[in-house]
Amino acid sequence: LILGLGGGTIVSLMQQRWGPLPLVGVEVDPAVVWLARQEFGLAALPHVEIIVEDAFEYVRRCDQRFGHVCVDLYTAGKMAHGVFGAPFLRDIARLLAPEGTATFNLWRSPYLADQVRRLRRELAVTDLVDVDENVVVFCARHAEAA
Repeated sequence: LILGLGGGTIVSLMQQRWGPLPLVGVEVDPAVVWLARQEFGLAALPHVEIIVEDAFEYVRRCDQRFGHVCVDLYTAGKMAHGVFGAPFLRDIARLLAPEGTATFNLWRSPYLADQVRRLRRELAVTDLVDVDENVVVFCARHAEAA
């Protein structure tokens, strides 16, 4: 599951590494979805399901389980409001398969320590990886929730 599909960069990276995987991408902006499908080639990938919807609404109502959830929710260059809220993070944990993982793409900022602290309240943070100006935070379900 990719929350914040954008142009499909994560889809391309995953496909290069693992081949065609069944993926669900959620993107709120229909114009961005059109670009991803038409200009960046996602329309030619039958294993990618694209859902035009607010990611917060999608995770609230979704009853599927995923082996991995990528959270890359930026709006106008800022992390979408609510990403570090307990309800959203509990929904992410609920969507994970028992051995599932989640990644959060974060900008290196003065708020990073607080963001990671908030993630730790609802998920088990397993690794932080520096990627240019970003930090990718790897998470799993807490042991008692698995």
